[in-house]
Amino acid sequence: MSDNLHDLNVEEEEQDELIIDVALLKTQMSTANTNITNLSNQTAGSSSSGLLALVQANDTDIASIQSKTNLLTINEAVDLDNYDTINSNLTSINGMLEKDGTETILKTGAGNKIQFSVGGQNIFNSNEIKNLTDNVLISSNVNINTLDTELTGIKNNSLASTLKTAVDANSAKTGITSSQASAITANTAKTGITSDKTNAIASNSTLSAANQIVIVSIGTEKEGIKNNTLASTLKTNVDANTAKNSYPSGDATKVGHISVTQAVDLDTMESNISTNNSKVSTQWSNNGSEVYITQNVGIRTSDPNSDLEIGDGTTNVRMRLNGQNSQTNSSEIIFTDNRSGTNPEYYMGASIRFNSTDNRLEFLTDEGNDGTAEPAMFIYRAATPFIQVTHIFADDLSVQTCNLRPLSRYCYGKRVHSTTDTDSEITLTTGGVPLIYQNILSNGIVYNSSTGVWTVPTTGLYEVIATLNINCGSGPESVLSLFIKEGTTNVLKARSHVSRAEGNNNTAMQLNMNGIVRLEASTDYNFVCASNNSGTGTIQNDLAGNNCLIIKGAVLQNDTTVPSDWNS
Repeated sequence: MSDNLHDLNVEEEEQDELIIDVALLKTQMSTANTNITNLSNQTAGSSSSGLLALVQANDTDIASIQSKTNLLTINEAVDLDNYDTINSNLTSINGMLEKDGTETILKTGAGNKIQFSVGGQNIFNSNEIKNLTDNVLISSNVNINTLDTELTGIKNNSLASTLKTAVDANSAKTGITSSQASAITANTAKTGITSDKTNAIASNSTLSAANQIVIVSIGTEKEGIKNNTLASTLKTNVDANTAKNSYPSGDATKVGHISVTQAVDLDTMESNISTNNSKVSTQWSNNGSEVYITQNVGIRTSDPNSDLEIGDGTTNVRMRLNGQNSQTNSSEIIFTDNRSGTNPEYYMGASIRFNSTDNRLEFLTDEGNDGTAEPAMFIYRAATPFIQVTHIFADDLSVQTCNLRPLSRYCYGKRVHSTTDTDSEITLTTGGVPLIYQNILSNGIVYNSSTGVWTVPTTGLYEVIATLNINCGSGPESVLSLFIKEGTTNVLKARSHVSRAEGNNNTAMQLNMNGIVRLEASTDYNFVCASNNSGTGTIQNDLAGNNCLIIKGAVLQNDTTVPSDWNS
């Protein structure tokens, strides 16, 4: 059948072959179907040895293996065969270890030993350690670190100890010489007493009393020598020394206090002391802890003519009171004529005192005898020193070459409502308008140039001069008044009255206040201008008008009392 044109016989043969091949193919396909059925059964799990059953069983094993491998951390290749060997070794080591409470015991079999090796070389074993420790006896704590140092110190005799002290003491002793050592050696080599000598000693008892050596008498003589009762040259000398005068222990103590570096003549010393004792005055007396004298006392003078006299006029003398710093009474000289009263310090006297707090010399008096000294004058210590006097009273006081202005209480002013020669207008009322003087010069008196209110420092009598040049306005009649007021109360008043026939003429007038008045300290006063006419008033501040103010304390005798009705 491989070609299209061939013999029929050949065609028949080929048909037979085809039949045979088909039969064979059917047989093989039947066998294949059986195998496929078995394979299907195995994969489907219908067989007990099927692949599904095996896979399902292995799933459990794989999960168990995975849970174990999750506990492992491996960063490099590992030969598990070596781990079997290591595990076997660890099993052997584990058999050598035993846990007993908090202790771990390393053990081996009887007759065996534990070998310690480094780099494959045996260093020592447990038997060698035991041999060493069996020969060591320790009954207390030992610091091995310092033991070697201490042993070296003992060997070199440098460690502080009782042994070192004894060795040093013996080293300081003087040793025996070679001849002394030879003598000791020779003495050691000597032969003791022989038996003959022993018999001779025994036969001594048969000798007469005069020839015997009495051992008992030797003991008696020893006691006699010790107690100084045996008649002998020694006893005679001891008795002679005993009879001599002994040196008292008290005298020995006194002599011990004396330090003398050269020869001293005590007789001369006694004479000098006697001479000096005669120089001591007996005029001073004691009153407890106080010392006093009832005669004149001289310093640098042998003939004092006053209670205390310093110097004789032949040299300069100085006296210094060196008191404490920053004290109001650092040093002081007090003058009194009486030692009784309520103030036992000043007794109604006077004093000169240095005040180191304010750096001034103070002159004080105690007239009131009230325990407080009154100041009279101060001399200040400064780059330019000055004097402050509280009060000066004199019938004839002459001050020459003096460029100082006396300190007093005053207030001077010039112009009203303006500091220059410029007119100033005010609205006149019957109730009054405050006036404010300008260009104020004051001392003690406080003047407010903004409000016109002023006060005096102390209550007393004051002289007041106030002038006011003002155009009073127009009207048939015009009255102007100048007041010093304390609130609404008039203290001092000046007034001017003008009558005119023509009601439209302006009239200028000069108000002059000049008086003595009693003023109270810390009280507010002010100047007020009032008019019977309303309108505008013009204050004329030109030189001709000369609006001015003078307030000053009046001069009075000291302690003058001003009646209270002087300000009525």
